[in-house]
Amino acid sequence: MKLTTADIPLLPPKYHYHREQGRAHLHLPTWLMDLLVVGVVLLVAASAVLTNKVLNHAALENVRSTKRLSLIQPPQPKTPAPVKTPSATAPVTPPPPTRIETYQAGLTQDPGLQKILDSYNASTPPSGIVVLDNTDKIYGAIEPDQVRTAASLYKLFVARELYDFRAQGKISFDQTVTVTQSSVDQASNDPNLPIGTSIQISECLRRMIIISDNACGYLLGNLIGWNNVNETLHIRGYSQTSLGSEQLTSAGDIGLLLRRVSEGQMVDADSSHNLEAILFEQQANSGLPALLPAGIVGHKTGSLNNLVHDAGIVRTKDKVYVIVVLSGPWNDTNEANNSIAQLSRQVYDYILNFKP
Repeated sequence: MKLTTADIPLLPPKYHYHREQGRAHLHLPTWLMDLLVVGVVLLVAASAVLTNKVLNHAALENVRSTKRLSLIQPPQPKTPAPVKTPSATAPVTPPPPTRIETYQAGLTQDPGLQKILDSYNASTPPSGIVVLDNTDKIYGAIEPDQVRTAASLYKLFVARELYDFRAQGKISFDQTVTVTQSSVDQASNDPNLPIGTSIQISECLRRMIIISDNACGYLLGNLIGWNNVNETLHIRGYSQTSLGSEQLTSAGDIGLLLRRVSEGQMVDADSSHNLEAILFEQQANSGLPALLPAGIVGHKTGSLNNLVHDAGIVRTKDKVYVIVVLSGPWNDTNEANNSIAQLSRQVYDYILNFKP
């Protein structure tokens, strides 16, 4: 009996096809197609699982390798963050100096220095004396607060007020003042200032200090107002000083002014340095500087009715000190100057060799 493909539809033919219009078509049973689909799905799932295991295994091996390496190599210390340090060349601003409120502020009275002053005072007319050693922070004093006639030392306070006026913008040192009959009547010490002469304030100030010119003292005193500045002076600490019709002061007030000058605290540093430079041009040198090395004393003298005063700043290589002597009345002004010169030398030797 002869069979055809139509007689065995359930058998999976090896080549179960028919031709249709010249094309071959392969037909598979439905159950076989389903089986193939399930197989493909299982194959994809198995492949994904296998890939995941391979990746996990690689990651695990990487971790194990890192741990083994850490056991072989010790941990490296962490590099600390750089610490910023101030530059060695950076400028350092010093603290501002303590304001000097009294002549002896910050100083200790020294027995050895005081003994020298007491000995001098025992053999001379009444005196007001202060010695203020800025370097060693010691001082000595005789009647520092006793009010005395200022003589020409009043000109130091006129100078102080002029610098204050300049700092406030009230005057310029380039301005001029005119010599008057009244100023010449003050017994001017400069014959080159005839009536009607115009002179700059700066030059008149210089003459008032270095040759104690009375005409310039009078003109500049009028400029600042004699009695008008007394209150200002008292506020600044010069409580025994007056520039009224009788000029009065004390050794302590003069000492305070010169100490401020020496430490750059009179009005301001520039004013202090300027006035000190003028003091070092002093022409009358028979008192404080007479027995000392040349060029170390800047000072102002004053003489009136047998009163002999001398006050100044002494600058050596290692020391700076202020010395003020208000003395008299004397019978002989030459004796007065000699006595002041000897005291100045004793103080100089003591301070120069002073060991704290």
